[in-house]
Amino acid sequence: MTDMPHVGPLRTYPYHDWSRLEGSTVEVLRDGAFVRGGFVDAATADGTMVWLAQEGPWERVLIDKASGYEIRVAPDQFQRIRLMEQRLCATGAR
Repeated sequence: MTDMPHVGPLRTYPYHDWSRLEGSTVEVLRDGAFVRGGFVDAATADGTMVWLAQEGPWERVLIDKASGYEIRVAPDQFQRIRLMEQRLCATGAR
């Protein structure tokens, strides 16, 4: 039997412009504690709220900054967000 390498928790980073998170997989924290992870299926243009899609036992839910939530993303999501922004700029959509 071979030893499996230890894999720690995924490193995530705060992301403050929530308006850019549509289509991203995120972690939601409140007061530093993990609340849930999920897929952002909609975000407000002003970046104050996001909708997390229904996933497994969790219903679709509205997350808003004013309630003290923090959103964190993994490095691969930063790359996805950047590519999306480039596409939007190229089409003049933003």
